[in-house]
Amino acid sequence: MVKKSIFKPCDMKYKAYDKPIKYTEEFLKELASNTSDCPLVNEEHRAETIGQVSNFTFIGGELFANVSTEHSLDDLSYSPSYDCTLVDEGDYWLATNGKLLEIALTSNPRKAILNNTSEEGGSHMSENNDNETIKILNGQIKDLNKQLAVAENKNKANEEKLKEYDNLVKERDELKEWKETNEKLLEEQKPIIEDYKKSLETKKEEILEKISNGNSEIKAKLQNMSVSDLETIAGLQSHEQPPKGVGANNAEGLDEGDGETEEEAEQKARKEAVGKMFSELNFEEE
Repeated sequence: MVKKSIFKPCDMKYKAYDKPIKYTEEFLKELASNTSDCPLVNEEHRAETIGQVSNFTFIGGELFANVSTEHSLDDLSYSPSYDCTLVDEGDYWLATNGKLLEIALTSNPRKAILNNTSEEGGSHMSENNDNETIKILNGQIKDLNKQLAVAENKNKANEEKLKEYDNLVKERDELKEWKETNEKLLEEQKPIIEDYKKSLETKKEEILEKISNGNSEIKAKLQNMSVSDLETIAGLQSHEQPPKGVGANNAEGLDEGDGETEEEAEQKARKEAVGKMFSELNFEEE
């Protein structure tokens, strides 16, 4: 930010007016008093904003202000744009009630550009001045169009983000509904699950009693086995009783026990399997 001289008291002649316009120290003091800040533009008031002008003060017969911009200020001057009231003083127009609108940074400055100027007596603005105003307005419209395009792009990006957010919210609500439904079903199934667990524990206890035949040591060693494995052991134990009758392979005249039936062989194998299971548990079968 640098402090620059913006405007000096002077008489200016415009094509639109039949006599010069006088800018007095009082008028420049009014500008300083009525304006807190205004945009800094480029290319004779017809381009986008490139900075800010603020802290207007009237010092030593000149209007100064702080100019803030990243644009180079070398070999460039300032062209203020403002509106005011013109009072007919006979030989000249006196500028009063001024307010700055913007200041152009340019290599070919006009000392002042009038906008929306009102007159108290005298001739009206000429066609040339109207054309100048149209040029200024066209430049402002161009700048506004650029700003509008940037705003529309931002709005489009925000709409995409909102759409993504809406999808996430929808997915969250679906998951929440699924969770609530399953929690409700689980709550309804709790009594059935509890009954099943009790039934399984009762069945396991019955099988353990049957297998261990009241032996607490055997029962303790089998406690961690599954119900399915315990049922297998119980099934094998149920076939340990000696077979009745004589097998078909016993020849006539042979003494009892000389031969072995298929059922006897099967029972023997089962008994050996049961014995092996018990031996792995590190205790003797009783």
